[in-house]
Amino acid sequence: MPAPHPTPDEHSDGTTFEPCTRFTANELRSWGVDPANVVDVSIELQNQIRGCRWLQTDRQWSLTIDVLNASVSKYRQPDTRLKLQEPVAIAGLPGVMFSFDGRQEQCQIVLPSQQAVVFFTVRIADQARSDIHDACDKATDVATAVAGRLPQ
Repeated sequence: MPAPHPTPDEHSDGTTFEPCTRFTANELRSWGVDPANVVDVSIELQNQIRGCRWLQTDRQWSLTIDVLNASVSKYRQPDTRLKLQEPVAIAGLPGVMFSFDGRQEQCQIVLPSQQAVVFFTVRIADQARSDIHDACDKATDVATAVAGRLPQ
């Protein structure tokens, strides 16, 4: 995504990782999203979080990668609103996988990066037409591809 982006602030300055500009168009396509169909969520959410959301070509699902100043341990705290919450290890990084809706509709993976966390979120808008059927599997695939590049 071309710059400029909102600058990191007290909500998202805990890591130098920049999700909106870190990936090539070919890499985004390899994950199944359209690099030209992107939204800067920093602007959408008034800079409360830093990152971007890419839509699959037919808008059946989306991938969001964003940054927030927090720790993985915050997301390991039991939360009764979640249908899924489990620890994961991806590329040697301790993280958490969670979902309010269940694996099939929406899933987030949280991994550490410096003094922040990076979220990998997959949301399926149209389960019947989507080319993916398990949001957590897709989120895991992308997190695995990126984890080694997260600054520690």
